[in-house]
Amino acid sequence: MREMKESGIEWIGRIPKNWNIKTIDKCFRERNERVSDYDWEPLSVTKQGIVKQLETAAKSDAHDARKKVCNGDFVINSRSDRKQSCGLSNYDGSVSLINIVLENKNLKNEYIKYLLKNYGFAEEFYRWGSGIVSDLWSTNFQKMKKISIPVPPDYEQIKISNELDEKIIEIDKVIKKTVQTVEDYKLYKQSIITKIVTKGLDENVEMKDSGIESVGMIPRHWKLIKLKYIVNSIGKGNGITKEDIVTDGDTPCVRYGEIYSKYNYKFYECETRTNKERINSNQYFTYGDLLFAGTGELVEEIGKNIAYLGNENCLAGGDIIIVKHSENPVFLSYALNSHYGQTQKSYGKSKLKVVHISGAEIGNILIALPPQKEQIQIEKYISEKCEEIDKLINNKEKIIEELENYKKSLIYEYVTGKKEVKTNYNNTEMAELSLRIIEQLPNNYSMCKIKLNKIQSVILKKIKYKQEPDYEKYAAGPYSEEMMKNVYDIFKEKEWVKISKDNMRDIYTLDNNYKEGIEKYQKDFKGYDNEITRIIKLFKNKDTQESEIIATLFYCWNDFLIDGIKPTDNQIIEAFYAWSKRKKYIKTSKVKKCLEYMRNNNLMPNGYGKKTIQRSNNYGRK
Repeated sequence: MREMKESGIEWIGRIPKNWNIKTIDKCFRERNERVSDYDWEPLSVTKQGIVKQLETAAKSDAHDARKKVCNGDFVINSRSDRKQSCGLSNYDGSVSLINIVLENKNLKNEYIKYLLKNYGFAEEFYRWGSGIVSDLWSTNFQKMKKISIPVPPDYEQIKISNELDEKIIEIDKVIKKTVQTVEDYKLYKQSIITKIVTKGLDENVEMKDSGIESVGMIPRHWKLIKLKYIVNSIGKGNGITKEDIVTDGDTPCVRYGEIYSKYNYKFYECETRTNKERINSNQYFTYGDLLFAGTGELVEEIGKNIAYLGNENCLAGGDIIIVKHSENPVFLSYALNSHYGQTQKSYGKSKLKVVHISGAEIGNILIALPPQKEQIQIEKYISEKCEEIDKLINNKEKIIEELENYKKSLIYEYVTGKKEVKTNYNNTEMAELSLRIIEQLPNNYSMCKIKLNKIQSVILKKIKYKQEPDYEKYAAGPYSEEMMKNVYDIFKEKEWVKISKDNMRDIYTLDNNYKEGIEKYQKDFKGYDNEITRIIKLFKNKDTQESEIIATLFYCWNDFLIDGIKPTDNQIIEAFYAWSKRKKYIKTSKVKKCLEYMRNNNLMPNGYGKKTIQRSNNYGRK
């Protein structure tokens, strides 16, 4: 169990002792450049991340009122009603001014995508705002920049992001599969409803052609009739606004949005209340009435209905269409919500992307109508079936909710250090291998931390070590900061190697118990020692820079092979110079000579293991 300390920050809590707490302005700078969406592609900031502008996004005529976003920036929507609408941008583009754009200064992008999107940070972010818009953060960065965030060492940031990538992918797979099961259940329920409301319960009954494609064959004794001929009235509800809703109101009511979001086919009481003196019209609905959604942004929303089975007289919102009738209300609701009922809907003209359906259009829907006695039997049968399926759906939706909550807590616990990422390799074995290299190259004029790590990194790929460290693209080649720290700790603890300094260079001397380490090496790397010894000898007369070049070429080459590419020498050399800006100081002739040396001595990669990790800043030497 690692040692923890108090962060002093409420939303973060305790963090590992080797982590730091920094404010936003120490890790990010605000990007506040105004641009035009003619020049910079418009983007949308959603809960799924930063995407190319959605068709449903509100458009503005002020084309110059946009904020510039660069690939790798983190963008947050500052509206508190869009909490956790944010993400790392993979595009150059522009966003609306309501968003805050952060340019990363020194953190790993892989870590940022989880840190700034987790619910703990989101709560802290919006806590500093007021109203729906968090003080328009886009013009008030002074507040946000003082928010504290946890900052682990670079190598832990990578470990955390890698661990979360793996875990989140697996969780999302289960969520996706469960969501699909829910959709399958819903389709199954809809198919049962459509079948029974058009064919009835008696499979042996004589049938006739309805003449309507979406209806098909119906029992001979049923009627095919337009809804308007079997209802008493079709009217519209009252204009009930948010301001009309009061908790201690004297009159129950239903607002438009509740038609398709809160209730399902039938409901027994109105949960919302108002005061009747606030309403101009007194268009009540009563037991058995059907309530239709008359307006919506989606075609699927309008024309849906629910049957009211309560005892109170209630008021309906203005976009609700009330149908009064003398038939079985639940049967009618099933029939009108069925596939055949919904495919008959016709709509009025859409305005501002809002679709409308009128009472007259609802009245023209054809209904396959059985006698009332059969309506009751059908209602009972479908209700029982739907109840069974709804239980299954509810159980699956609970699983989805639990998985989403687990995902949130998992991200929070990792990015604040409550959960520790276990290393995927054996630290002691890494120390044993390092000891073997030092033992084989005693008093080597060029042996240092860089050369030691480069030899080790090549060996692990060549022998296909079962669990390799995460190597990053440092200026001096592939490097694992965490692994080398652990190796040094083991050297000291077990007295295998003494480490002294010659200016910036580490000097290694075999310590009292080094033979014990070699014995462990012989046991743990049994069967690999010949190849390991061969590779060590190939580096014996190579100086630090040559060792760096060989290891970098090796990993560039190996990354190609992992991607299924057999690279040419030119491609390998091009990747070498793209590795870090510091590589430009190395002569091409020297790089080519090292590549030739690798080919001549079978020091070529085999496409094994993980790709090298791109660092956000790879200029420092390690």
